[in-house]
Amino acid sequence: MRKLGILLAIMLILTSFSPVFGESNKSFSDIGEDHWAYESIMKMSERGIINGFEDGTFRPDAEITRAQFAKMMIRTLNLNTSKPSKASFEDVAKNHWAYGYVEGSKFYMTGYIISDKNYFKPDDPSVREDLAVALVKALGHSATENSLTVLRNFEDQDEISPNLKSYMAKAVEIGLFTGEERDGKKYLNPMSPISRAETATLLARLIKDTENGEKVTYGDEEKVTYDDKEDKEEYDPSSRTPKLEVSKYNDEKAKLEWSKVSSDGFKYYKVVLSKKDSTPVYPENGYAQSISNVKSNSTYVKLGNKYNNGDFGDYIKEGTYYISIIAVYKDGSYPSNVRLVTFDGEVEDKYNKDEDKYNNNVDAKTPELKIIEEDDDEVEIKWSPVSSDNFTYYKIVISKENSSPKYPDDGYMTYISNPNETEFEIELYKKYNGGDFGGKLLPGKYYVSITAVFKDGKYTSNTVRINLEED
Repeated sequence: MRKLGILLAIMLILTSFSPVFGESNKSFSDIGEDHWAYESIMKMSERGIINGFEDGTFRPDAEITRAQFAKMMIRTLNLNTSKPSKASFEDVAKNHWAYGYVEGSKFYMTGYIISDKNYFKPDDPSVREDLAVALVKALGHSATENSLTVLRNFEDQDEISPNLKSYMAKAVEIGLFTGEERDGKKYLNPMSPISRAETATLLARLIKDTENGEKVTYGDEEKVTYDDKEDKEEYDPSSRTPKLEVSKYNDEKAKLEWSKVSSDGFKYYKVVLSKKDSTPVYPENGYAQSISNVKSNSTYVKLGNKYNNGDFGDYIKEGTYYISIIAVYKDGSYPSNVRLVTFDGEVEDKYNKDEDKYNNNVDAKTPELKIIEEDDDEVEIKWSPVSSDNFTYYKIVISKENSSPKYPDDGYMTYISNPNETEFEIELYKKYNGGDFGGKLLPGKYYVSITAVFKDGKYTSNTVRINLEED
């Protein structure tokens, strides 16, 4: 019922530029039956969801700016506008007409990190990947990396902003976007501006799914969503209970992600596993990791990791485990929901010792890098975690010619703001920012390093050599 209510709210407000809210079942002077979106537009009009303008037009190709879309999100979700004393974005000041809308809808919107500052770009057109983020969040879906494979069906998957790929993948997975076919190939057009006709078509599809009962130039610049950048407490101050998802999983490792919690009185997270207890908690069931950074919301659990005081021995071995995340506060502990994972394989002493080294090097500032797994078109790397004090982010740095690449001299592939997230998959044809080899990774040999950026300086790891080839 909550999702249906959100959908109805979306449908009631999606219009722009002084539309008429009167007669809903009418024709439009600029929309004929041969228009590609005619059926959807008429369906939306008949339901009184999207109407035309005073001059009798619908203006199907009119674009929506990012500021206008922020205003729509406020109305869609019945959110309150917000006017904090300090603006979140450098280019949306308190006297901007959309200030309250942008601040109030920030959780559902995207922004840009440019030279370590936040920008909103309010007058830029809102594009399809922005719509994917907003709708996936509004419908309560979890955008996780295990669905990224669906993007391989689209020729322009590399045009999606790296931090938004999981949202676009989820939008495809649940049927919000199906793509466009040209010359026998499919395209998502993630950077195409949102038009009124496209909005009508999307809403028509949403209505159909609901009725069928189905689930529905600034230098360094990185597009982000703000649940990834800021504390969850900004949006839910009372939240102390994390919500856990297993977002990436195979026989030897599982990536855990959880919702962020309030920092008031927070001490640390405990990653807890059990083979026998279906509701594992801390301290009764021991712990695999202790994470003191309240902003952290992901980590890996792997076959062979050391474990403290569990019911299965000193290391995570072959078998099925119940997993939970415990948020520990000064006045009590708050366990997450429980997930189930199964590991399959042998654990060697050498592997255990190596993982101890990489899981417990938390006082250093310089990470140590190694290759975990190398395939033709992808390489998985891992590095030792660093101190969380004054930590800003890791930068994944790659170079074709420089045998000692570092940030910012050699650009970067992506950044990671969680000091405990220390694994990454480098894939052929992925987008790269700056560097000496162009905008994407082509087949060939590369030098790779990790730069840990702190408020007081940058610390670069050792370098590993990788080779990417066609699969």
